[in-house]
Amino acid sequence: MADITWTGATSGDISVSGNWDSGVPGTGDKAIIPDASTTSNDPSSGSISCDDVELQVSGVIAGGTWTFSNALTTVGSITGGTFNWGSGATFNGGGTISGGTFTGTGTGTMNFNGSGGDTTISGGTFNVAGGYQDSFGNLTISGGTWSGGAASANTATGSIEGTWNCSLSTAMSPGGTGVFNGAVTANLGSLGGTFNGTYTQGGGGDFTGTYNGDVIWASDQLFPGNGSMTNVKKRISFDGGTNWLYPPRTRGSIF
Repeated sequence: MADITWTGATSGDISVSGNWDSGVPGTGDKAIIPDASTTSNDPSSGSISCDDVELQVSGVIAGGTWTFSNALTTVGSITGGTFNWGSGATFNGGGTISGGTFTGTGTGTMNFNGSGGDTTISGGTFNVAGGYQDSFGNLTISGGTWSGGAASANTATGSIEGTWNCSLSTAMSPGGTGVFNGAVTANLGSLGGTFNGTYTQGGGGDFTGTYNGDVIWASDQLFPGNGSMTNVKKRISFDGGTNWLYPPRTRGSIF
């Protein structure tokens, strides 16, 4: 595999040979995007297809179409672009993502695994058939459109160690059989899984997980309608508004 580094010497077009130190990356190559302060232009247009893409610290991808067969690993900033991968390939998230279209087909996954550091996502369109995984990385989600496979807690990837902060009102809800060992902050309904850290909830709904850590309700309207919570093992505290339309009710053990 050849490592080919972006220079942006002539433009932001990733299809142009002169913008790379050894020609346009292709099959068997790794495309490396270094610190943006060391390049003439950020990658912003064109297309490439290669084995791997590495977006380094302080690197920026602003556009272009990137197709990779093995892995894309980022600790930089993605503000736009189209990213495509298939079965056996993984997008290893880190750094910041504020835009772009991310499509994983087959068993392709999107993994926030800490190898790319903490991840902050404020925008983008995500459709990853193989699902979303998080282990050891701290993940903050405040925007984006999510579809495709199961969110990480539904995947058979073991426990989820990092802190989850999710302010989305729909989708990307960690649920199912996942084990969250870090803190979880959510504005979502119908959460499942096992939560061993402090769980803070900012919205109403039915919550079917097992809550072994403290539960903090930070919603002005805890259970609109007939919502309920099961299997609270420790304590519940209330740190929200006072406009309670329905009193909270619980099922299961509280001690």
